[in-house]
Amino acid sequence: NFSVGNLVVLVQNVTSSHVTAPGEITAIAGSVITVDQLVSNGSLVIDGTDDILYRATGTSVAFGGLSSSSIIRRVIAWQVSVDVANGFVVYLAEDNNLQSGANTITDVSDGEVTASSTEYGARSSDTTLASSTFDTEDAAITSTLQQVATISSGSVSFNAKGYVELKAARSSGAQQGTYEQNLYLVAS
Repeated sequence: NFSVGNLVVLVQNVTSSHVTAPGEITAIAGSVITVDQLVSNGSLVIDGTDDILYRATGTSVAFGGLSSSSIIRRVIAWQVSVDVANGFVVYLAEDNNLQSGANTITDVSDGEVTASSTEYGARSSDTTLASSTFDTEDAAITSTLQQVATISSGSVSFNAKGYVELKAARSSGAQQGTYEQNLYLVAS
C-alpha cells in the first residue's frame, strides 16, 4: 500500500547491524519505488538481502514484549518543510520516563543500550550534533528539549528528513507491564 508522497523508512540488514534511512516516495513504476533521498547515519548497501521498506505512518510506537536477551529498536521518522534562511534545529523531549505505574525503565547512562539490562534510550540519524550526544551514542531522553538534528541554511531546509531510533531492553527481573510515555519532536 505504498503511494507517491508517503514517508518511508528503509532498514538495511534488519537482523544484523542494520542501517536505517527515511525518504519520501516520488514515483512508483511496477515494483520499483523511487524516493527523493535516503538520510542515514551509516553507509547504505541496498542489495535486496534482509532489506525492508516500511511506510512511516501512525502516531505511536509499540515495542511489543521486551526480551531479556535482545534489544528492541523502533524508528520515529520526521520530515520538516520550512522556508527559513538560516536553517533550523530539531529537538526531542519526553513527558516522563518510560513507565508502568510506579515501575520505570531506566534511562541509558553509559552510552549504549545493552541486552539483559533494563534501560532505554535513543540515537539520531544526524551525526554532526554539537549540543547533545544523540549523534555518537545511545542517549537518555529527558523532559528538557535536546538537540537531535541540525539543518543548516540552503535548499536542504525544504523537506528535510531524519529519524530517531529508540532502543529498549530489560533484565530478566524487570517488572512486566504496559510502559508508556509521550515524546515530543520540535523544529525551531
